[in-house]
Amino acid sequence: MMIFPLAAGFVAAGADLGAIIAFVSSWNLLGLNRTLIWEFSFFAPEMVWVRWGLSPAIAFAAWHVAPALSC
Repeated sequence: MMIFPLAAGFVAAGADLGAIIAFVSSWNLLGLNRTLIWEFSFFAPEMVWVRWGLSPAIAFAAWHVAPALSC
């Protein structure tokens, strides 16, 4: 997976912890390839669109909650 070395580069560059967690979570939640090939094949389209609609909100929430959880 390309996401973790990229996130490590952001850490080395001094990015905020919340931004890194939001980046990793949104990358994992919004996989277009997975959605097109797997989810539309097995799930109802309404369910896929609801998941895609909620995924940015989850990443945004992770961005705000992560700094509060860190020491």
